[in-house]
Amino acid sequence: MNAPLVLFPAGPFGWSSYDVIYPALEKIWKSLEFEIAKVWFPRPSLTPEFVERCRAASCLVFPLGLSHLDSLWTLTKLRRDFACATPAVVMLASDLTAGYQGFLQNMEILTSRDRFVTNCSVEADLFRFAFGTGPRASVNVSPIALPVFPFAKKRSVSRKALGLSSSDEVVLYAGRISAQKNLHGLIASFKAVLQKRPRAKLFIAGGADEIGYPRVKNQNERRYIHELSQLVVALGLENEVKFLGVLSQDELAAWFDVASLHVSLTVHSGEDFGYSIAQGLVAGVPTLVTEWGGGHDFVADSGAQGLRVHVTANGPKVSVAKAAERIVELLGRSKRPSANGLKPRAIEKRWRAVTTFGADVGRTAPVALKVNRKLRLRTVGRGPHFATARDPMYQAICRIYARETVPTKRVRHEWNLMFDPRESFLWDPVSELRRFKFSRSEKEFVGKWWPRAVDISRLPGREKKIARDMIDRALLLPL
Repeated sequence: MNAPLVLFPAGPFGWSSYDVIYPALEKIWKSLEFEIAKVWFPRPSLTPEFVERCRAASCLVFPLGLSHLDSLWTLTKLRRDFACATPAVVMLASDLTAGYQGFLQNMEILTSRDRFVTNCSVEADLFRFAFGTGPRASVNVSPIALPVFPFAKKRSVSRKALGLSSSDEVVLYAGRISAQKNLHGLIASFKAVLQKRPRAKLFIAGGADEIGYPRVKNQNERRYIHELSQLVVALGLENEVKFLGVLSQDELAAWFDVASLHVSLTVHSGEDFGYSIAQGLVAGVPTLVTEWGGGHDFVADSGAQGLRVHVTANGPKVSVAKAAERIVELLGRSKRPSANGLKPRAIEKRWRAVTTFGADVGRTAPVALKVNRKLRLRTVGRGPHFATARDPMYQAICRIYARETVPTKRVRHEWNLMFDPRESFLWDPVSELRRFKFSRSEKEFVGKWWPRAVDISRLPGREKKIARDMIDRALLLPL
């Protein structure tokens, strides 16, 4: 039987991390003797020679980095216009959180013989959520292959060369500086960390972007990096929080080498893997991740420590107080993660299984997939997909991502708090107050106390009630 044919993007790759991910995946595919065809997406040229290669392959592999809109468009053309019945293996890279739009546009060409690959088990749950009735396609989990060098090799690094003293405890964040990654929550939690670990320092490595929350519209236009800088100053953390900028792979390896703890409090709507999180685990750094999307698998399979995410009416939230507690707890540990689930041999084994079809695959009549019609799925454009974080579909997706079976119950807090627009999709206190229809008393409360920290227990009775009600609605950030 012929080998699988990988329709490999000729470029551009999209995320910068794909520049190192793709060579690692290509190495695995070649070791499995897959054929590779370099194809220009999103609309490849379907020449007669290319179509014949597709027909002769045991299966067609649409790899990571392609929107499933592009993958399914190509598959639709091959099946409709050229009668190509070759089974497809389609990688789904966080596309399902967009509301399943690509599947609705191409449902009639998908069959029970096709297979789908996700980077984490939660994305597989999202697939089953939409296609849980009628004939089922196979959905498999195979995380991104990692080029382990230079992260797997321990090296001697001079702490002095990095501006560190021998007693500094390095808490490291590596990744995009983006609202998706909840860095405002990490910085706010670090204020509380310093009360217990005064020698701790937070280093933030990565470049800034202004993507915001891509699944939710109506966000403000101020630069997120400026918002973070203002927060650092407001909390008096200028000497404890440092931005390192974009680092080379070798420079990042040096920081992983001296890090006491690697932290990601991400609530990104498409966090199906987390490449920099995986790098830290492979480097052997104790790692704290939110139990959100791919974070669940890092905790279950690779030795990361987890932090719960709660889904509120205004989207996913992480308790700053709990984050601070976990960071303090983990800074006192020295146990290194196993990273077993990220080893290339394990990933190679998964790929061999997902691309192996029985000898009768060409004779089996395909059965069309069916969408779970109880879901209110809709086809939308490539822009923001949900009007607000309260959208029922967005809420359902978030609960699956957090593995929270029911909405978070109302909880009363007696903690200190800081009202933080960034934590609750509230980017502009003026326009957002109108958007969420605050009462006049709530507007007066915000005007009086933002951005100062407040002890709820010392507030007058009326303001205490307002504060508690706003925390219950996830509009106040408890510290």
